[in-house]
Parts: sequence; structure tokens; C-alpha cells
Amino acid sequence: SRLVEADCHSGRVEVKIDGNVVTVKGAKATLTREFHPNMNIAVEGNEILVTRPNDDKHNRALHA
Repeated sequence: SRLVEADCHSGRVEVKIDGNVVTVKGAKATLTREFHPNMNIAVEGNEILVTRPNDDKHNRALHA
């Protein structure tokens, strides 16, 4: 798993990526989202990027 601290528009947040589960924790709430195993999740700077591995119909539907 990866732990990243990032700035967001409303203040400081903590981002944790554990496999295909992303948890974002802020001062007021915590948001957890589980993505399909086909999706690639990466943190670049202050952004969380979710990308699909290819343009197959199934992966396009998951990425919408």
C-alpha cells in the first residue's frame, strides 16, 4: 500500500492506495472507493489518476 499526503482545494488530505482500494481522509470525512482490478491507480503530484489498461469495451465501461 502507498500513503500520500496532498493538498486539495479545501485543505490537507491523506490518500492511501492499497491495491485497488483508494481511501481519501480529510478533516471532516473519509471516502473509500474500490476500483475494478483492471484499472491502474497512480498518484502524480496532487492528482490521483485512474487509467484503463486498453480500449476494450469492458474496460471502457469500467472507466466511464
